[in-house]
Amino acid sequence: MKRLIQLLKKDFKSFSRKNESERAVLESFFFSAYRGAFVIRMAGLQKRSFCLGALFIQRGLLPNDLSAQTMVKHEYGHYIDLKKLGLIKYLIYVGRESVKSGGLSKGEYYNKLRGEASADFNVGIVRSASSHAAQKRGNEYINRIAQASYRQLLKEYFSRRRKQKNSDKAQPK
Repeated sequence: MKRLIQLLKKDFKSFSRKNESERAVLESFFFSAYRGAFVIRMAGLQKRSFCLGALFIQRGLLPNDLSAQTMVKHEYGHYIDLKKLGLIKYLIYVGRESVKSGGLSKGEYYNKLRGEASADFNVGIVRSASSHAAQKRGNEYINRIAQASYRQLLKEYFSRRRKQKNSDKAQPK
């Protein structure tokens, strides 16, 4: 219990909403902030992190680990997209895509998923020579969704479903 209180005190003492250091985020145990976004450190995320208004970052990552620092930046990129889209559009167009991405390799994940590519684009992460074009397309996609009304998005969705259904019927069995 004494250790728990020490860790909480440390996080309170070092807390700053203006923090711009990924390392400072990774040195926290329970909570921190990064560029104005609240950060919650969680156990049991198994090298995963996510953004839902706050950045949820796995506990136990080393502050000097460059891939862990990149993860913090990447989640902040999602925070930027969340601010553009609002929670509902973000969950539908970014969250759902990420959750359904099961069998993709790490490279495919960050290049094929538009929400992931856009998050990297927002914070200047370049993962490979081919990733910049994918990031730019991802960012354009997010901006288009942000500007579209829910009515337009529903109309597009049902139009795509209708086309898919018609192409399925046309396929020989």
